[in-house]
Amino acid sequence: MTTLFDRRCKLLIGQPPKPDVYTLQTVNRLEISGLRIGFKVIKDSQPQPNNVEISIYNLAPASRAALEEKGCRILLLAGYADQISQIASADIRIAQSQKLGVDWVTKIEAGDGERAIKFARVKESWAPGTPVSEVIGKTVQALMLDPGNALTKAKQISAQYSSGYVQNAKASDELTSLLDPHGYGWSVQDGRIEVLKKDEALPETAPLLSPDTGLIGAPEMGTPAKAG
Repeated sequence: MTTLFDRRCKLLIGQPPKPDVYTLQTVNRLEISGLRIGFKVIKDSQPQPNNVEISIYNLAPASRAALEEKGCRILLLAGYADQISQIASADIRIAQSQKLGVDWVTKIEAGDGERAIKFARVKESWAPGTPVSEVIGKTVQALMLDPGNALTKAKQISAQYSSGYVQNAKASDELTSLLDPHGYGWSVQDGRIEVLKKDEALPETAPLLSPDTGLIGAPEMGTPAKAG
């Protein structure tokens, strides 16, 4: 249980080295740690960006200004002294600082892959007989995110466009339209595209929840968001 003491939280903020790289350079990035940081991260398997909200207390003026630069991305890590893990990766939507009593509080709203989902477009014409998997690959490329498992999943679709296909739309909308008829959905998880069947889960080990890993109390059944 002693491993559960000394909680840690760290925030990395910076510009990606180029638009299609969803990582932060090891140089010229701001690292925030040792301050009071609160966060709320909501993740699901929908195409809409996962939402991230962060509050940071008493940042230096230069750090507050850096957060407001256009195009900033963040990596949020949290855990304990001997184990810290990435919690979220996202594009900053809004960063605002205000004086509350004796504290400066900087509030960040961000979305996972938000800029790509909102603004990336694809414009292509495809000849008759083009495999659907090829069109999906080009659409994923247009999003300029880590393709994740998208290209592997696309190869499992054997259909072709008998009359050709034309694209001139948001890449995120196109990817939904291409995958949905074949029973697939997609989402962005920490800057990585994940494509799954409607009843499929990612092949990752679920975290163990127990008193030894920090669980307080006991799990309780919640009311589902919708019937079924």
